[in-house]
Amino acid sequence: MCLIVKKPSSAVLQNAFSNQIFFKGLILDNSRNMIGAIRQIKDTFIQKTFNEWKFNKMILAKEFSLPVSKRRKDLEEVEKQTEALEKELAADPACLSISNTCNNINR
Repeated sequence: MCLIVKKPSSAVLQNAFSNQIFFKGLILDNSRNMIGAIRQIKDTFIQKTFNEWKFNKMILAKEFSLPVSKRRKDLEEVEKQTEALEKELAADPACLSISNTCNNINR
């Protein structure tokens, strides 16, 4: 049996691309709002956690720009640690109230 796959029309591709750009922009805007709000929290634990998360994100960006053969051997561990820090921030009551405020602004 032979399947014939049609090439998507340019309108479909353009629509998919526009949607992707829109959602990436939405996520970026929400991230900026959250980061700006977290920076204003005076809680030292949240600030420390946020700074560690930011540092790890910089490490990950640098490492992912390298060829796989030249990346750190503990990269998976850094990813897990960064994800754990992000979960800590998201679960903190002060950050949750900021998240709700940002969501209300975006609506």
